[in-house]
Amino acid sequence: MPSAGPTDTAEASRPPVFIDRNSGGRLFKGLIEAAGIRVVLHDEQFKHKTEDPDWLAKVGKSGWLLVSGDNATTSQPLFLFQLEATRAHVFILLGLNGASAENKAACVINAYSKMCELAASEEPPAIWRIGKDGVARRFDFRKTLERMRRGRRL
Repeated sequence: MPSAGPTDTAEASRPPVFIDRNSGGRLFKGLIEAAGIRVVLHDEQFKHKTEDPDWLAKVGKSGWLLVSGDNATTSQPLFLFQLEATRAHVFILLGLNGASAENKAACVINAYSKMCELAASEEPPAIWRIGKDGVARRFDFRKTLERMRRGRRL
């Protein structure tokens, strides 16, 4: 497993990753933490059925980096509308879908430094997609929301 995680001195200043309810469990968490990255699982903080606005707000206020493999969230009007009212940094890691816990963890570990860099460089809320190739692309969710509003999908 690659170790691109923070050093002990930097660890406290680097944000934890928040893993959404559908992207991973305790094995996944343990593998990431073994690389020195703090992890918060959705189910450790919230009930399984907690609505998005509640946990999105806490993720933003806490400064956690939201990690998900669900690319469909970028086309869900309600999620995007709710995100707009938060301070969350969202990272859609396309390599998570269908991967083993070990491969999912490697995906997060390999992307972590880039996620920290992006979060530090842009005011939240913001969404990035990080491809299997490791390239990060900013997703302009506000432009998507505006198109949805004009098309009355919101």
